[in-house]
Amino acid sequence: MTADQTREQHPSFFNLSMEDKMNITFISDESHGWGIVTQHQLMAVARMSPMDFSSFSYETPNEELYALEEDCDFPKFLNKLDSMGVKYEIKDRTVTRDHDDNPRNWEPITNWTDYFLADGWVRS
Repeated sequence: MTADQTREQHPSFFNLSMEDKMNITFISDESHGWGIVTQHQLMAVARMSPMDFSSFSYETPNEELYALEEDCDFPKFLNKLDSMGVKYEIKDRTVTRDHDDNPRNWEPITNWTDYFLADGWVRS
């Protein structure tokens, strides 16, 4: 999927106005939730990378969007924005488990640290 196709399929995720505050969508289903951030918000604004998050978060195939799980990863992202003085607004959205926009239908973030630790290759 191309970046343009992702924007067409998920237009509500790309409200990137930075004049006053960053707009972030929080998607939840019947049992869990995720903060949806763009690659730009993650890397250019917060200066973070997918490696900063667990494999409980998700990404689109082209890594244009990231779904940061609500318990640890999304708070880590928000704490980073707070420390940088970045203002943001979170808008809630509820979807069903089988909805196309549900991050459960995306790929888990490939966190190489988790992968290597699972195989005994890396110790931190």
